[in-house]
Amino acid sequence: MNKNRRLLQQYLKDNIWLTIALLVLSILISILSLTVPWFMQYFTDIIVIGGAWENIGTVVGIFLVIILLRFAVDLLYEQLMAYLVFQKITLSVRKRIEHILIFMECKYLYKKKEEISEKDIETILLGDVDAFKNVLSQTIKFFTEVLKLLVYISILLYYSLPVGLIVCARIPIYYIVSNLFDRPLSTRSEKNRAVQSSLIQKVKKIFQSLPAIKTLQIEMRVEQDLDRQITGYCKNQSKLSILNAGYQELNTAINTILNVLVLVLCGRAILQGSMTLGTMMLISNIQSRTTMPLFFFNNYYLQYKSSFPGISRLVRFLETEVENTALRSDRPHFETLSLRNVSYSYVTGQYALENFSLEIKSGDKLILTGDNMTGKSTLLKLLAGLLTADNGQILVDGKETSNYELRHISTLFLQNQNNYCYFDQEGSGGEVQLLNLSIMRDVSSPLILLDEADASINRNRLDEVYRFLNSDAAVILVTHRDTDRILLDYPNAKIIQI
Repeated sequence: MNKNRRLLQQYLKDNIWLTIALLVLSILISILSLTVPWFMQYFTDIIVIGGAWENIGTVVGIFLVIILLRFAVDLLYEQLMAYLVFQKITLSVRKRIEHILIFMECKYLYKKKEEISEKDIETILLGDVDAFKNVLSQTIKFFTEVLKLLVYISILLYYSLPVGLIVCARIPIYYIVSNLFDRPLSTRSEKNRAVQSSLIQKVKKIFQSLPAIKTLQIEMRVEQDLDRQITGYCKNQSKLSILNAGYQELNTAINTILNVLVLVLCGRAILQGSMTLGTMMLISNIQSRTTMPLFFFNNYYLQYKSSFPGISRLVRFLETEVENTALRSDRPHFETLSLRNVSYSYVTGQYALENFSLEIKSGDKLILTGDNMTGKSTLLKLLAGLLTADNGQILVDGKETSNYELRHISTLFLQNQNNYCYFDQEGSGGEVQLLNLSIMRDVSSPLILLDEADASINRNRLDEVYRFLNSDAAVILVTHRDTDRILLDYPNAKIIQI
């Protein structure tokens, strides 16, 4: 709960001036909304009772201008709210999430069964961010409603101290009533969901076992069991409806009593000559408006409570530790990339690559060949920063580097395209590979790593793969094709046997 609040506070604090602007606009909206009761007061006291009908045109004109001004301020408030919540904060959250997904040891780009699933990603990116976005907008509106309530109560206290005190008393009364019903209502709702879920599972189980039921002739027992479930659900639903109805009726009764008290006080003041009829109408209108923020507070609490699991999951995800995730704006570049006695094992004691050394210069074109299981794909994954060497060093321009730096300078085409979430999967093997290679042509990485990118390609289209050997980038191609044929067309390439 505290972490959820801290996340809300962090984003509101980061956008403090926009938040303050929204709160100022909300006060202005509150004041402008009072033009209706003030218009009623003036119209009643001055025009109807006072007989100043010659002023009606001016008064109505001013009233219409204020309504248009209120509409403009409302529109500005909503646009600013949308900008803050959707563009400033939600977009920032999504960028943080996507950045973590990309750099959390490539768990998103390079998936393994035990790591984060695409369903989890969808839940975080869509549902949880939406839950956070809704609670965020509701939090801002919560403070705007508090300000509205303070404005309304201040005006009521100005016009009539007793009425203002009665409206102030409405707040603790409303809070007490909400607490009286909140626990039984939420308990019943939880129980209802549990019974409903059990009922659904029971129906599924019966549907799946229909042949066995028919064979064993036990329809009657199944029907009785199902009837009990349905009856229990309906009884609980009935109790939930009664509780809701009781809650609404009690609120109505309390509001009615308070409204009558306000009218009695105002009527008495009118008889004593200390209040006009128009002022009574103004007070009645404003005090009825105070119920709206109170209802909103309750709705805000319920929405926050229902969104809590999603926001907690989002908070936990945003706390994921990754490498330095500061977005790089500089163009990737290197002069030399060196591997010195690098070893890597997928299984302890069984090296896929052992004591391997290699130096790659900017613009080099290397063709790796060798038997299966000799570590060619492992080498490319190490160079791409997908794997971390068990032993040895990987240096960029003479300095030991991190996986993050390696991912910054390289683009890897893996043999198994299913490892890449953003690659297309439709079509035949060769068509998919060519399509995905066309995506790679748009990147500006100084190191391009091709792991058997020519494996499923038709012979007459191989040049669409090998044309990377003419690029300005350093290219390492793993292949089982005829290297002599490749060297005829690309004589600058070097063959390296593993």
